[in-house]
Amino acid sequence: MQPCLKVNTYCEIQLDPGFTNGRIVRGMNSCSVDGLNICPRVTAGSKSGEDYALCQPQSHAEITALAKLDHFTQYPQSIATV
Repeated sequence: MQPCLKVNTYCEIQLDPGFTNGRIVRGMNSCSVDGLNICPRVTAGSKSGEDYALCQPQSHAEITALAKLDHFTQYPQSIATV
């Protein structure tokens, strides 16, 4: 996986300071178009919101951050700031 070639989107989740000392969990969108320099949706002429199958498997920033948050709740000592 690598960062999205079209638009980098970030998501930060500020955790409850009382529970986690105010740690932040961060996520970024990604796709699996290794070896390319231009987003396949751009070269295909896709409109905004279309043809995300060209990026498969892809991950939205929010989903990535939530997956890290899930890991944190299971193993709180393993993540200082992700």
